Amino acid sequence: MPNFGVDQDIKDTHNSLAGVELDLNHKLIMGTAESRKKWHNVAKDTMYNFAPTLDRDIITSKKNLEDSQTKLNHKWVFGTAESKKKWHNPAKDVMYNYAPKYDLEMDVSLKNLQDAQEKLNHKWDIADIQVDSDV
Repeated sequence: MPNFGVDQDIKDTHNSLAGVELDLNHKLIMGTAESRKKWHNVAKDTMYNFAPTLDRDIITSKKNLEDSQTKLNHKWVFGTAESKKKWHNPAKDVMYNYAPKYDLEMDVSLKNLQDAQEKLNHKWDIADIQVDSDV
C-alpha cells in the first residue's frame, strides 16, 4: 500500500486546532495519564447488577397484574406498535411555538407600559400587586 503522507483533512484539523489553542491560550491535552485521571468517568467503575432481586412492592405489583389479567381475561399490552397506534396522543405531534411573535395589540400594550413607566419614573413590578387572596 503506497504512503502518500498525511491526509489533507488531518492537516487542516491540526492547523485548526493549533489556531484555536493559540486564540484561547489553552493547549488541548488528551490521552495522557493526567488527562485520563482528570476526565475519568467514575460511573464506569461501578459494577451494575442487571438482574437485581426485586423488592416486595414490585413482586406484589407483578402478582396483582397477573391476577387481574387472569380474572378479567385480558392481557395488558403496551409498548407494541399496535398499542402505540391505539393510544397515540395526536397533541404530541404538534410543534408548538413557545416564543410566538407578539401581535400588534401586544406591541402597543408593551409600548404604553414603557411610556407610562418613563413618564411616572416608576418601574412596574408584578410582585407589588395585591390580590384579594392576599387580604
